[in-house]
Amino acid sequence: MKTVVLMCSILACLLVVYTDAHAQCDSTYQQIMFRPGYRVYLLDTNGLPSTDTLDRSGFVPGYNLEYQSDSSTLSVQVSEFRVNSSWILLRDWCHGKVWNWDDSGDSAFAEVSNSLLSSKTTTQVFPMRPGDTVSVFRMALLRDPAADTLTSTLAKFPSQGTMSIEIVNASTESRIALLDTLSISSSGHSPCWFLPNAAVYRCVYINPSTTDTIWSYIRVHVESADTTQLWMRNDHMTAAFSRDYISGSTDYAAQVQNNSICAPGGSSCDLSVGTSSLTVIASITANAGAYSHVRLVGLDGLIKSTVVTNGQSGPFNLTAPTPGMYLAILYSGTVPVCTKHIIVQ
Repeated sequence: MKTVVLMCSILACLLVVYTDAHAQCDSTYQQIMFRPGYRVYLLDTNGLPSTDTLDRSGFVPGYNLEYQSDSSTLSVQVSEFRVNSSWILLRDWCHGKVWNWDDSGDSAFAEVSNSLLSSKTTTQVFPMRPGDTVSVFRMALLRDPAADTLTSTLAKFPSQGTMSIEIVNASTESRIALLDTLSISSSGHSPCWFLPNAAVYRCVYINPSTTDTIWSYIRVHVESADTTQLWMRNDHMTAAFSRDYISGSTDYAAQVQNNSICAPGGSSCDLSVGTSSLTVIASITANAGAYSHVRLVGLDGLIKSTVVTNGQSGPFNLTAPTPGMYLAILYSGTVPVCTKHIIVQ
């Protein structure tokens, strides 16, 4: 029987698994949490396994992607790949493997290009049936490596780094849906984000009921404006605590949005929002003809309300189901152009 040891905080999770190196470099190893005979222990205050155990089915394989400079690190954890309530396993995943990084020298090195890393950062192929719900958890954290702390105000990158999460048709290799996208750059020592969704977010796609079953996979695509600036990837097991992460990161997500020197939804934001009880009142302030609809999205990634704008400037009313923080997102066709955080009380 193998032993798994877990140490967790609200925005960090370390999973240590005692097994041999050969098993660690086997993509089938991610099935450890679905096999009988494995126990998951919490560490006590002395760093030793305690008698407290956790349900092993609450742990899933994930990718931790990093975009680094000497002064800043963007860390993006992507995990909890699901179709409906079923987990989707990952392809070319190797527990403990770090891409484009040398642990022995604690330094970056060119192992694979961003393009090749993207082709390896995918799920296994799965059938996406009419009406299926596909979801992915994505957590983007900006860190100050010198202080080893989270930051929302400090960033220094030599070039822009971008990341997207998409559903791909396995037969044609064409994109079916864009689940999420973000980019990070800097001016001076301040961050410039393109971040249409919250920093900690569950991406959700509902396959139309009118479609046929499509064999698909999910791909995480990374790029850099400077092709010599490589993303790094760490393959690991992580706790499926996205609900806690989302609810516990509301303040940080708001700080990321507020401290970006660029409009997080793009270079300009032609959306103004206000509230009246549980109603979000949205108005398009310019270029109304360029936009198609406004959505109200919860931090759980689910769409709460949609209004088609038909080239009009509004105001438009979107109804929130309960008090809380939401995203009002302005769309041009299928592309999110601008986002605003709004608190409904």
